[in-house]
Amino acid sequence: MKLFIKLALVIGFGLAVPWLNAQYKESVYEDMCRLYPGHNYIQLAQKNRYSIEENEGELQITEHSTEIYMVLKGTFGNVFSQSVYSSEFFELNEVEAYAYHLDGKKYKRNRIQEFHEKMNVDGDSFYDDQKETVISFPSVKAGSIMEIHTSHTLKEPRFMGSDFLASFNPVHELELVFDCDRGVEMDFLFMNAEKEKLNLEKNESGSRKTYAYRSNKVGSYKVDESSPNIRYYVPHLIPIIRSYQVEDETVEVLNDVGSLYKWYYPFIKDFVENEVPAEIRYLSDSLIRDCNSEIEKVTTLYQWVQEHIKYIAFEYGLGGFVPRPSDEVLQNRYGDCKDKTSILYALMKAADIPAYFTWIGTTHLPYTYKQVPTPLADNHMILSYHDGKHYYYLDGTGEHQPLEYPTSFIQGKEALIALSADRYDVQTVPVPDVNHNLYCDSTWFRIEGNVISGHGHMQLKGYPRINFKRSHHTMIPDKQEAHVEDLVRKGNNKFILNKYVIAPDQPYDPQMDIAYSYDLGSWVSSMDGELYINMNLYRPLSSLLPKEGSVHPIELGFKRSYENHFCLEIPEGYELSMLPDEHRFQADGFSGHIRYELVDGAIWYHQSIAVNTLFIQPEELSAWTGFIKDLEKTYRTSIILTANE
Repeated sequence: MKLFIKLALVIGFGLAVPWLNAQYKESVYEDMCRLYPGHNYIQLAQKNRYSIEENEGELQITEHSTEIYMVLKGTFGNVFSQSVYSSEFFELNEVEAYAYHLDGKKYKRNRIQEFHEKMNVDGDSFYDDQKETVISFPSVKAGSIMEIHTSHTLKEPRFMGSDFLASFNPVHELELVFDCDRGVEMDFLFMNAEKEKLNLEKNESGSRKTYAYRSNKVGSYKVDESSPNIRYYVPHLIPIIRSYQVEDETVEVLNDVGSLYKWYYPFIKDFVENEVPAEIRYLSDSLIRDCNSEIEKVTTLYQWVQEHIKYIAFEYGLGGFVPRPSDEVLQNRYGDCKDKTSILYALMKAADIPAYFTWIGTTHLPYTYKQVPTPLADNHMILSYHDGKHYYYLDGTGEHQPLEYPTSFIQGKEALIALSADRYDVQTVPVPDVNHNLYCDSTWFRIEGNVISGHGHMQLKGYPRINFKRSHHTMIPDKQEAHVEDLVRKGNNKFILNKYVIAPDQPYDPQMDIAYSYDLGSWVSSMDGELYINMNLYRPLSSLLPKEGSVHPIELGFKRSYENHFCLEIPEGYELSMLPDEHRFQADGFSGHIRYELVDGAIWYHQSIAVNTLFIQPEELSAWTGFIKDLEKTYRTSIILTANE
C-alpha cells in the first residue's frame, strides 16, 4: 500500500538571517567551523512555507522550500549531491540550485544548469510514481555553499505528510510556516518533541492566519543499526488539516478516524458490493471442496494466495490506495498488498465466508489511528476474518505464514477494519507469546585433542521458523548449506558443519527440526594436566549490546525464547575439577538462567533466555545493557577437567 510521506527534513523558504539573500562573506565559514567542530558539513538553513487557500470549493496547497548546505571540511569526492522528490500528488513546479565557492575572501555564485531525473525504484516495487531529481554540485571544497530552491503543489490535503525537526547533521536555522485562509482549521502533532512544540506561534490578520515554527542551532542525530525507524525517536511535526470553510459550509477533511475511513471506503466499495467474477468463484470452489470446516477453508484459501500470487508492488497515484480487481490479479499472478487482499477477499466471499478489508501500519510506523488519524498512520493492507470469537489477520504478502501468526511486522499494531460503508472497527493485532517463538538447540559432543566433535538437534518454532523457511526457500541450493551453518554455528569461526538433515514438514507447520553434526576447532585449552572447555557454545543476544552513549530504542522484531542444552562426555582419564555456579538474570521484559549439572559421567549445560518485548525503550536501555553484560560475563566461564593421578 502506498505510504505518502513527504520526508522534508525541515527544508525552508524566506530566511531571516543577515547573510542570506545577500553576498556570503568569508566570516560565515569561519563562524560555522567554530560553532560546529567535528562535522564535515551542516545545513545553514532549512525552511518551508506552505500556502493553503480555498478556491472554488477545493483547497490549493503550495509549498516553497529552500535548503542551504555548507561544507566545513573534506571534498565529498568533489561532488555534493542532494535529491528532490515529487509524485502525482506532490507535483514539482520548479527547482533552482546555486553553488557558492570562496574566491579569495569573497564568494562567487554559479547556477547549476542540469539536473538528473529518475523514477524511484527500490527492492519493494518495480514501479512507483515517485520521481527523484538529483542535483549535483561539482568542485565542492571546504567553505562551499549549496542552495536549492523548490516549489511543489500538493494535490491532496490529506497528504500533508510530516516535517522532521532535526537532521543527520546540525541545522543552523530552521523555520516552518503554514499560511492559510482563516476558514482552514489545522492541528499540529509534535511527535517526540515536548520541548519543540513550545516554539509554535499563531498569528491572525485579516482573512489569513499563520502558524510558524522556528528553531536555531538544531543538533544532529545518529541512527543505530538496531534502532527502529527514526519516527520512533526523532522529533517531527505532523500538520493536519481538519476542515475548511466554503462560504457557510464546513468541509470535513480529517477530523478523526471516522473522517479517514469515510475517505478510504470508496476505494474498496466496488469489491464489497459487486458480484465475485466467475473465474474466482470457480477457483474458490475447487480449492475448498474437500474442506470440512470454515477455518479449514480460510486456511486453504490463505495458503493458496501466499503460494500462487507473487508479491510485486506497482503503485501510481491512487493505484497506491485502490486494489486491482481480483480477476486481474488472478490473470497476472502478481500484485501488491492491496491486490493480494483483493483476491483473497473475493475467494472468501465466493465461499460465503465473511472477511473484511483492513488498513494497517507496519512496525515501520509508530502511530495509532487515534493519535494520527491520517494516511500517515498506515502503509499496508491485509484481510481480517472473524471466527465468532476473535479476529485472524491474513497478510497475503507473507510466505510460509500460518493462519495463527500475524506477519511479524504488524504485531501489536492497530488495524482499521472495514465492516460496512458506515461501520468500522479498530483492533490491535495480538503479539504471539514469548514461548511461541522458540530457538531450541540440543547437542552432544566429545573432546578430540583441541577439537570438539558433536551432533545436535535444532528446533525452530514460530517466527524463527517462518523467517528461516522464507529465506531458505528462495535460496539457490549452493547457498542453503551455508544458511543452515549460520543457524547452528557454535563457538568460533573454526566451526565446520559436516552434514545436516531438515526433517520433512508441511509448509505451514508452526515448527521445524534440523539434525546436524559438526566439528569445532581450537575450542579446548590445556595446561599442566588440565583441560579448559567453554560450554557456552551459543551466545544469544550478544550482538544487541547497545553502543556506548546510545539513547535510541532497540527493535527486536518479535518476542523470543532460547532453550539450549549442551552435553559434554567427560573423556577417559579425566575428572571434573570445577563446575561453574548457577546464574540467574531477571528484569522487566527479559530474563536468563544458566546452570550446569553432572549426570552419569557427562556435564550438562542448560541455558534459558526469554525476551518478552518487541522494543527496548530508552528508559530500559540501562537495564538491558546490564542484562547483556551479565550474560557476556557468564559466557566467558569455562569448566575445568583434571587428569586422573
